[in-house]
Amino acid sequence: MIDLKSKRINRLVYSLLCAMLFISCTKKQEVDTLLFNANIYLANQVWADALAIHEGKIVAVGLENDLRSTYVFTEQEDLNAAYVYPGFNDAHCHFTGLALVLMSADLRSSSDQDHMVDLLINWYTEFKKEGKELDRLDGWGWDQNMWSSKEMPNRLQLDSLFPTMPVVLRRIDGHALLLNEAAMKEYGLLIDGMPTSELLEVKEGWVTGILNENAQNLVPPARPKPEYYLESLQQAEQLCFSLGITRLTDAGLDTNELLMLDRFYSKNALKIPLYCMASDVESSFSYFLKNGKIDRENFKVQAFKFYYDGALGSRGALLSKPYSDKEGHYGYSLQAMEEFVAKLDKIDRAGFQACVHSIGDSSAHAAFLAFGRILEPGNDKRWRIEHSQVIADRDLPYFKSLSVLPSIQPTHATSDMSWAESRLGKERLEWAYRAKSFLNFSPVLPLGTDFPVEGINPMMTFYAAVSRRNSDGEPVDGFRISEALSREEALKGMTLDAAFASFQEDETGSITVGKFADLTVLDIDIMNCNLQDLAEAKVLQTWSLGSRVFEQKPE
Repeated sequence: MIDLKSKRINRLVYSLLCAMLFISCTKKQEVDTLLFNANIYLANQVWADALAIHEGKIVAVGLENDLRSTYVFTEQEDLNAAYVYPGFNDAHCHFTGLALVLMSADLRSSSDQDHMVDLLINWYTEFKKEGKELDRLDGWGWDQNMWSSKEMPNRLQLDSLFPTMPVVLRRIDGHALLLNEAAMKEYGLLIDGMPTSELLEVKEGWVTGILNENAQNLVPPARPKPEYYLESLQQAEQLCFSLGITRLTDAGLDTNELLMLDRFYSKNALKIPLYCMASDVESSFSYFLKNGKIDRENFKVQAFKFYYDGALGSRGALLSKPYSDKEGHYGYSLQAMEEFVAKLDKIDRAGFQACVHSIGDSSAHAAFLAFGRILEPGNDKRWRIEHSQVIADRDLPYFKSLSVLPSIQPTHATSDMSWAESRLGKERLEWAYRAKSFLNFSPVLPLGTDFPVEGINPMMTFYAAVSRRNSDGEPVDGFRISEALSREEALKGMTLDAAFASFQEDETGSITVGKFADLTVLDIDIMNCNLQDLAEAKVLQTWSLGSRVFEQKPE
């Protein structure tokens, strides 16, 4: 016999279960943060006005009302119609170099050698007022091309002013050093007034103190006292955040620096996500080919940086025909082909990416030939030509056939334009400082700054890429304006393409559900404003890995 009472109870339980299921299905999901009343740029002039963040990642983006009907939020923030873009990602810079610069005299504004020395003395005087001491005085940023004489400096004034303290002054592009006598003695380069290496520059029997290209390897890098170094790195990090930079690629560090950074990141002393290239030195090969990649969430060492030549400004870039302003001079090759291919093969077998500094057309051609001996068509190894500054027409198809990425820094064009033609000549200048034409051979064009060689501000990267003008707005018609990128192309190069070039496109580079909330919040619409307004754009907030790491209130 059926128990009617039990049947009624079962029906009641069933009804309650259905009701609870309905409630659970309609209950709003709890998430961490809602950003609303914003102009959120997605792509191709598609905008949203709100996004939801949970555990550092974007869980929804769209219309505010739709998000409020689906989620409840622990925190909410009204952005007051500010403009939100994917976080800016510098695809080629020198983060530790910036930290060292903050511990060095800034010589970029020098107008001649006397002025350079005055800047050095003034900086050192102020540094000592803070109660700090140095074992070696470093400076950076001099550029004889910006001096009226155009002549390389020498060590005479430094010797008289600093007879016992080593002084090392780095050229703005990092391809030449000026040392005083005390520094040359300290590093065993000068004994009884005679040079110990043929790499030192000698004029009329006198050692000038200039070390070009590979000769710089005779001088150890600056090593600030440990108590200063982390502080300087943190200052560099905060400076990047303040400019809307959410991620970086550091283009070439030695093993000691990389392991030091790894320790800092492991202790959460640094936050900014950093993708690193190990330098082409024996210690890097010994350590990383044995121990493999470093792959933390915000610190990665997964590439090697090779130098095939020097810089155009110091006439170190390797050209296929002589420099137009120095008869018979072709620049310098810093790699022997067979050894270079062997190194590429080693790192490839270990799963590392290859990134090759190549500025002259001859070095680019050689790099492509070396790549071609390793890479198969259709590969996804994302090997890179760093700077891609002078690429002959004949070599452009290699980007497509070998799936190689051109990595460029748009402000190099506007910094070099006053003297580039004197180095290359008018015809060869057509091969130089390309951007738009690369897109015919590579759909991915990562953009960076090369800071501190150039300025850090990504807005100037965007401005230079789109307008082909310098910070003074010159030339009005743009330098090689046919190579200008559209705003969409420039933004993609600074975000998604930079992420792709470091194998991070699945986690950053666009405002997409499932990716980290790497965001740059500005006070202007950079996709539609007047170009001249870009220099005045103010960063209101920066978000990295879903955390707000910088904020300033609008005026």
